Amino acid sequence: MHTVSARSPFSCLTLALVAMSMVLPGCKTVDDAAKKDHDKPADSKPEPLVMAKNSALIQEGIKYLRKGEYEKASKVFRAQLKFIPNHSLAHFLNGFTYHIMAKNVGDQSYLELANVGYAMAVKEDPSNALALYYKGLSDLELKHYDHAQSAFAMAYMANPRSARALYGLAVSAYHAHNLPVAVVAIRKTLEQEPKNTLYLRTGAIVMAAANNGKEAKVYAQRLAALKPN
Repeated sequence: MHTVSARSPFSCLTLALVAMSMVLPGCKTVDDAAKKDHDKPADSKPEPLVMAKNSALIQEGIKYLRKGEYEKASKVFRAQLKFIPNHSLAHFLNGFTYHIMAKNVGDQSYLELANVGYAMAVKEDPSNALALYYKGLSDLELKHYDHAQSAFAMAYMANPRSARALYGLAVSAYHAHNLPVAVVAIRKTLEQEPKNTLYLRTGAIVMAAANNGKEAKVYAQRLAALKPN
C-alpha cells in the first residue's frame, strides 16, 4: 500500500484544501448560515428558542469576525451559548473563530477547540452540512483521518452538491490508506468539477497510488491542458 510521508505531495494538497476552505467561507457563507437559521419558518424544527430572539448576538459576533477581532467574536458567541446552550449555529461560529485563530497564531490548542465547537454544532444539528465539513477539515488537520472521513461523508450526504466535501473525503481516505474510498470520492469530485486543477492533480496522485496508471495519466493530461485556477 502506498505510504503517505511528511513530504508527500498529498501533504501540500491537504494544506491547499485547508487554505481554500478558510478563505471561502468568509463573511458571505457565515452570513448565509445566519440568515438561513434566522429565516426558519415557525413550523420548521426550531432551535429551543426562536433564533430571532437572540440574533443580535450572532450578528455582533459576525461583525467582529469581519474586523478580525477574533477574541471579541468568540466572547460574543460564547455569550449566545449561555442563552441557548444547544444553539448549533453559535457552536459552529465559535469553532470557526477558533479555527481562524489557530491559523493566525499556529497554536494547535485553538484547532482542538475549533474541532470541539464543530462537533457540538453537529451534535445539536446533524444536518448542519457546513459544520460537518469543517469538523472534517479540523479532523484532517489534527490527523484524525478516520473521523475526517466520517465527517466529510456525512457532509456530502447532507449536501450532495458539495464537491469540497467529496474532495475532503478523498484526501482523508488517502491519508487513512483507504484507497478504494479515495478513488471513488475523487472520481465523483471530478464529475462535479472536471476542470479544477487541484482536484485533477489529486486525482492523478490517488490513481497512481491505487496502481491505476491509465486513469492517472488521463488526469495528468487534462491537468497539463488547463491553466492553473
